[in-house]
Amino acid sequence: MAKPSRTSLFAAASMWDAPSVAAKLASAPELVGVSDPQGHTALHRACAVKPGCQTQLAEPNGIRTVTTLLEAGAELEREVPMNEDEGDFRATPLWYAVARGENLPLVRFLLQQGANASYSLWAAVWRDDDLLCRALLKSKPELDLRAHLERMVRRPFFTRPGLSGSRPWISSSKRARTRQ
Repeated sequence: MAKPSRTSLFAAASMWDAPSVAAKLASAPELVGVSDPQGHTALHRACAVKPGCQTQLAEPNGIRTVTTLLEAGAELEREVPMNEDEGDFRATPLWYAVARGENLPLVRFLLQQGANASYSLWAAVWRDDDLLCRALLKSKPELDLRAHLERMVRRPFFTRPGLSGSRPWISSSKRARTRQ
């Protein structure tokens, strides 16, 4: 039997097919850290899936698949390479779960595993998603990060039409830590 390929692992991860992901990684454990030309791993791919976007998804929120990948050695804080002008921004698996997947159960799971919410808060603020913001703020993210020479958390309030900057969840940011 031929060894599984990166493409087949990524496809299984994108379908949240945990048994298939586990079988592929058992046959070729080195695939857990392999990335595509843009730097995405199978974990990034699994986290980027939006629940309900495909009828063939094998589970409701991807937690079993992500657990399988993490147990096989996938890096929770693995960053997709970005241009230098991105500043402090990091496209981590958690960021993909927030920005692409909009997957609150998976976001909560990744935070429980120790994911750093600092780079993902901007995406939740931009989406005006109170539930995601609250979940991320509970983990006390750094709030003074910069991208394109602007503070990442404040920027959406000044650039999104209709946002006043006075959301009720933002008061919990007083407990969040800031970069010294």
